[in-house]
Amino acid sequence: MRVLEGLCFAPEHRLVLDAYCPTGPARAVVLYLHGGGFLKGSRNEPMVHDLAKRLIPQGVAVVSPDYRLRTGLAAFSVQDAKQIAAMQARSKAIGLTLAARLCGPAMIAAMRDIGAAMAALQAGLVPEVAGLPMVCVGVSAGGIASLSLAYPPPHETLPRPDAVLSIAGAMVQPWRLAPNGPPCVMLHGSKDRVIGPENPRFAAQRAQGQGADLHLIETGIEGHNPQISAFLNGVDAQGQPYFDLLTSLLAQVTATHKPASDWTDAP
Repeated sequence: MRVLEGLCFAPEHRLVLDAYCPTGPARAVVLYLHGGGFLKGSRNEPMVHDLAKRLIPQGVAVVSPDYRLRTGLAAFSVQDAKQIAAMQARSKAIGLTLAARLCGPAMIAAMRDIGAAMAALQAGLVPEVAGLPMVCVGVSAGGIASLSLAYPPPHETLPRPDAVLSIAGAMVQPWRLAPNGPPCVMLHGSKDRVIGPENPRFAAQRAQGQGADLHLIETGIEGHNPQISAFLNGVDAQGQPYFDLLTSLLAQVTATHKPASDWTDAP
């Protein structure tokens, strides 16, 4: 394994990433996005190392970027601030029960930073992974930002991931779901007091009506953080490891990889 630490991808915000690469050719990249409610968290979390240990032997690189935390409306232009406030109001109006901060300016800042990390990788920041399909694996807030990046607001010019696995997250702008988007999976549990399961259920139902490739897998395990252990070590009712959800997404995107610019923009 080749480890590259502290590579700067957004100097204006002093953001860096770590990359864990196979010694031989890589076939895909998993971009790990930490949780923490857009208030805390770091790129250097135990799950990063768990992912690297499992995926490197499969020829899959793992990249973990930091993103801005606690970002407020003051960090945005007046026009952007208005659009963000309108999106927050719309999320509430359609019935989502998330805390406002999970679909506000801090989320948009994180989404943009994740997009900047992807753009830097595509441009050759880590030469051995340039041009490879990218799958976002986001936990909680990281999952929220990843799903929003998969179906971004029309005024955002950001790279889109080839697939997303959201763990204990949700799609906070479900009106953007549309056909011909990247495949996305939401892994969620019951009695989650941070992101209630009614939120991913709403998005999954809307995705079905819109023909969007977004699906919900419910573990039946209570709580928010326990979904990480479920993903890494748990199995479903048929005995299938939840980790296979990521393996399947990787197989899908490596078989059908096309440039992210080919995805149809969401309305």
